[in-house]
Amino acid sequence: MNGGVYTITDENTVVSGLVGMGDRLFNMVFTRRPPQSMSRCISDPGYRAAARFSYEEASAQYKVYVERLHSAGITVKELGPLEDYPDSVFIQDTAVIGGGSRVAVLARFGAPSRRGEEGHVVSILSSMGLEIHPVKPPGTLEGGDVLVTGEGVVFAGLSSRTNREGVETLKTAFPNVNVETLNAKGLHLLSHLGYLGKATLISAEGLYDKSIFKRHGFDLIEIPWEERDAANLLYLGEGRVLLPAGYNQTRDLLEQHGFRIVEAEIRQFMACMGGVTCLSLPIYNIL
Repeated sequence: MNGGVYTITDENTVVSGLVGMGDRLFNMVFTRRPPQSMSRCISDPGYRAAARFSYEEASAQYKVYVERLHSAGITVKELGPLEDYPDSVFIQDTAVIGGGSRVAVLARFGAPSRRGEEGHVVSILSSMGLEIHPVKPPGTLEGGDVLVTGEGVVFAGLSSRTNREGVETLKTAFPNVNVETLNAKGLHLLSHLGYLGKATLISAEGLYDKSIFKRHGFDLIEIPWEERDAANLLYLGEGRVLLPAGYNQTRDLLEQHGFRIVEAEIRQFMACMGGVTCLSLPIYNIL
């Protein structure tokens, strides 16, 4: 079954899921086109220096990213840009959506300047007939701190953006999932920790204690510290991995483990401390 790319102009559009394929966690995602205001995104000097902002380049990189998902058979629902929110292209942070349970957790951003973005997905989630669990004060939770796996385990990161009250909302919303809480070693948990299918995770060498994952039956592939941002990758199912371009050691290592690598240049988004996972909001089959 092939995916497709759709532009949503009416955010009340009813969205239906697709039949699962292999060991893929999701078959449909939402994306949001980058705003011209992205030049004011939240970042720090180390990341900001990675690329001088160009709206044209960001738009071109976003388009290729969407095409990569489409080529993998994933249906992409595109949403329009939000100029009032410079970081809104990172739509993953707005919610955690369970396609199987018909439940969604609506984020409450830890970054005050991003609060309000989540309101632009509420009508979509409602139109899907989902039961919505909003994170309420003093709780905070951003989607980038939630690592969903195919083994019935979700790893939730405590970070500057997500706190214990926010994680409790996640646990309440998905009672049949084992939620393991750990301290994130980056802006978000997914900044430096990824899922590769078949109970396998990826992170930088020495960043996380392997025993945390082993007690849940997970193996950990460790990549060089200098390529730690490459762990923010997207597992497309059936051994295919969407990897940010330019991380050759990680690419070679994953190919040695039998993975098929698809690369996308996302330098403009990495300058805003974003990554491959951040640019899409999946409807998870297994939640």
